[in-house]
Amino acid sequence: MQEIPLTIAEAIVITGVRLKTIANRFVFSPMGITGAKFRILRMLCCDGQKRPSDIMKFAGGTKSNVSQRLNGLEKEDLIVRLSPKRGEDRRNVMIEITPKGKALIQKLVGKFSKSTEALKKQFTPEEIKTNFVFIEKLNSVIDEHEKVLGKYFDA
Repeated sequence: MQEIPLTIAEAIVITGVRLKTIANRFVFSPMGITGAKFRILRMLCCDGQKRPSDIMKFAGGTKSNVSQRLNGLEKEDLIVRLSPKRGEDRRNVMIEITPKGKALIQKLVGKFSKSTEALKKQFTPEEIKTNFVFIEKLNSVIDEHEKVLGKYFDA
């Protein structure tokens, strides 16, 4: 059977799945969190208070799915929902990370820092710089064109 070379999309997807599996096994599961919850907490930790709609745009998923994630994070005391001020639109709820949520993010970032140091030893500084630029641009393209890219996979 003739070997078919991987496309860049296949290589990226395969690598992404492998990295997700490793992160779940060695980072997220032992800390009792999911990758999706990590993304939400990381966003809140870095950017401050956000509306659920902003979180949905960032984290992806449906309104119901994001609502379930937020409910779980709130139940675990990792986030808090801030009620709107008197006279404001009642739908104007803001989400804020709690001190417990910030502490969890700091632990997780520490774990990622250790793995980053181990990975750095396998690559030259130029390889790291080049690939980081590629990853940032790839994420930007995905952010801008996610729905269009999805259509290509439907074909």
